[in-house]
Parts: sequence; structure tokens; C-alpha cells
Amino acid sequence: MKEELEINNGALSLSFFADEKLFLKVAENQKLLSLLKSLSEAFEQHYLEFKLRPGVKMNFNLELVDANRIQGINKEHRAMDKATDVLSFGLYENFIQEHTHENLPFFELGDVLICDEVCQKQAVLHTIDYADEFIHLCVHGLLHLLGFDHERGVTEDQIMRRYESRIIDSLQPSK
Repeated sequence: MKEELEINNGALSLSFFADEKLFLKVAENQKLLSLLKSLSEAFEQHYLEFKLRPGVKMNFNLELVDANRIQGINKEHRAMDKATDVLSFGLYENFIQEHTHENLPFFELGDVLICDEVCQKQAVLHTIDYADEFIHLCVHGLLHLLGFDHERGVTEDQIMRRYESRIIDSLQPSK
């Protein structure tokens, strides 16, 4: 059975899903909850750079899954039979280019899936806290939902990494 947590703060809201065990891993991590709650404010600081209309509200779904589940999804959608850290499934090919001039007050962006085991391994590899790696993957997936894609080339990769760093740094000023 899946558990759900709604985080509605400002312009960006998210619906978090996970099975009960993984849900508790996030719900009981106060640092991670605090970072997720402050994501909207950090994201809003970049609205003009993203060419988004101030005041527009957006939502995305965030799901924490195990390695078997993400491997199956990765194989089905990307023909890669391995677990990966994060997958994004946007409702738009390139949200920023397609929807910056519409006057709708709300947009649903899509889904971001984060693999718990890969997130944990990467946190250890980078000698950072699980919450820090989780939020990095969340921001990475969110940028994909907006239309950024590091796989398009070096320039796009650099742009995406720059936004990741700037958003994460605004969440964690001590970094």
C-alpha cells in the first residue's frame, strides 16, 4: 500500500508517494522534510531565468521506489536493464518552451521517481547525507520535467548542473 504526503508551499507543490517502509524513511527524516518544504522558495528564485511567469503554480509527483521497481521502469521506457538513481516523466516535451506564455494559473508537471538504494549508495560515495543526495536527485528530476536534458550535449549538461547547484545552494546556504 502506498502512503502519500502533500507539500504545498508557494508556487511549487509536490505529492510524495512511497510504500510504507520507504515512506517512513522520508517522513521521519526532519532534514529531508525541511529541504522539501523549502524547495518551492528556492525554485521561485529562478522563475525569471526559467522564463516562467511569476505567480504561476506548478505541481509534480515524487515517488521513492526500490531498485527492482526502477530497474523495471528503466528497462520498459529507456531499454536499460539496470537500476538508476532518478527517472522523470514529464507531461510536456519542454515545459519552459511550450508554456511560458500561457495565462493558466496552474500546471501539472509530471512524475519524478527516485531509487532509494541508489540514492543511499551515491550518498555514501559522495560522503554526503542521504537527505542531501535525495534533494539533489529531486532537483535534477524537476529540471528534467521543465525540459532541461543533460543528455542533449555538453552545453545543456553545464546549464543543468549550474541550475542544480544554484537551487541546492539556496536550500543549503552552509554549503
